[in-house]
Amino acid sequence: MMQRLKELNRRMRPFLWIAGGLFFLGILLGAIAAPGIGHLLRPFVTGLRQEALDLRFDTKGQLEWALFDNNWMVSLYMVAGGLLLGLVPAVGVLINGALIGYVITTLSERDHMSPLWIVLAGVLPHGIFEIPAYLLAAGMGLRLGLLVARTGAGRAHRRDWTAILQDVAPIVGAFTVLLLIAAFMESHVTPWLLHKVI
Repeated sequence: MMQRLKELNRRMRPFLWIAGGLFFLGILLGAIAAPGIGHLLRPFVTGLRQEALDLRFDTKGQLEWALFDNNWMVSLYMVAGGLLLGLVPAVGVLINGALIGYVITTLSERDHMSPLWIVLAGVLPHGIFEIPAYLLAAGMGLRLGLLVARTGAGRAHRRDWTAILQDVAPIVGAFTVLLLIAAFMESHVTPWLLHKVI
């Protein structure tokens, strides 16, 4: 079991580094260039806000399930989107990072709050689980995209496809567990912390 996990880690590591680099590049772009790219990101923010308003939750459990369901589907799209030469996970993880940077910068300027407090109270409690889940999904999508490109160039072997298909289940299992924890934190802990900070 440990040997298999080590092999999985070895195969995924370069793609996780790429996904992480794109994510943090997105955060920097969203934070530094917020005024310039606001018109590009605002539709995403508006869409998320409208989606939240359209949903009605009677209990924290319903909110928790809705958060998990949404994030899990996005993560699955990241993996499956790798079939399009990895473009979907690459763009998806970049935009997610940019949204975080943009929202943190915008809130801190509008409400005169410290960006550090916004991160600590509004992002970190659930983000410490949610972000690794997204990076796992994006990393698998990027790996799949590279394999599709190699197959198109005639440089992939059947064993490469066998290896990646064997790795999908543990990766999906890992980000499912992380997203379940993240949904609990986002529905129960993050709102309480934000209320205390604001």
